[in-house]
Amino acid sequence: EVEPLCAAREYLAADELMPSGPDYPAGSQWGLLLFEKPVTAPADSLLIGSTLDADIHANSCRLVFFGQIRQTLDAEDKAALGKLRVFKPKQKVGTVRRVVDEHVVIGRDLFKRETDITKFVGLNVTLAGSGARGYIEGSFGASGQYKVRFTAPHGLPITPSGKRRGGKGGKGG
Repeated sequence: EVEPLCAAREYLAADELMPSGPDYPAGSQWGLLLFEKPVTAPADSLLIGSTLDADIHANSCRLVFFGQIRQTLDAEDKAALGKLRVFKPKQKVGTVRRVVDEHVVIGRDLFKRETDITKFVGLNVTLAGSGARGYIEGSFGASGQYKVRFTAPHGLPITPSGKRRGGKGGKGG
């Protein structure tokens, strides 16, 4: 059974639809089509797209896509398009500058000096190697450094000076 499109749910952006199978059962993927000109079609009807400018004598399929219309939107209505919660996962890598205690580290090289870190507060962080998970708690100083709090001990060694010796700890969000 096909799930209805839900405005409260987040959807992962993809460059192409995946073949149906155990990971992507039929009806679990959605496509957003924006046309140059309006298309008149009732909801729940079958939409078929084809390439009309292809050579009719060529041995190729002119069918481009097909699917059932689940919802219609006006492409000019930016507020309606903005309600679709589609995201692309992003990952950045930073360095552990200092280990404060078993739950907190100070990181660097993830943000530029002028970046407003408050926009990233609460985003997830994963420590390379151990896989310890935490979140950005806030900025530290004025040079793009930030504080990361881990929910469980991260396992990094704490030296008497509070600085971690050797290596990098990658962070992704």
